[in-house]
Amino acid sequence: MGSEFDPDKDAANIAKHGLSLAQGEGVLNDPLGLTVEDDSTEGESRWVTVGINLAAKYWWLSGRNATKASA
Repeated sequence: MGSEFDPDKDAANIAKHGLSLAQGEGVLNDPLGLTVEDDSTEGESRWVTVGINLAAKYWWLSGRNATKASA
């Protein structure tokens, strides 16, 4: 069973980043994904992940952004 997400937060994430929370979760669960600490932030700990979701789309996820790297 997959995770359940707040529909309002999911819609807001899609509008802001073009990425549903479920797609982002797939990237975070990529066994070959790479997660490193984002040292450009000040006063808080943020992490950046590069990985592939089940739709075989490459994404760069950070605490602030989600960017589609390729189709």
